[in-house]
Amino acid sequence: MTESNRASLLKALASTDGEEQRRIREALEEYGFVARQNAAVLLAADPYDRTSAARMLGDIQSQSALPFLLEHFMTANRSSESGSFEYR
Repeated sequence: MTESNRASLLKALASTDGEEQRRIREALEEYGFVARQNAAVLLAADPYDRTSAARMLGDIQSQSALPFLLEHFMTANRSSESGSFEYR
């Protein structure tokens, strides 16, 4: 999936509803975009990149992203409790 295709799908996801959104979510999953964002949520070195990936997955509302988003949330909470969480 090219960057322009991904951007078009994400834009269309925000401006449609119902069946169209479901098809867009399936396309983003089928082409591996959701999987790459899931990995970034957990593995990106920069906290900003992890948070950006989490926001994007939240916008997509893919059911397959939920475990990754929950893990990110729990990790971010633990990091903020220890004082090592970085805000940008």
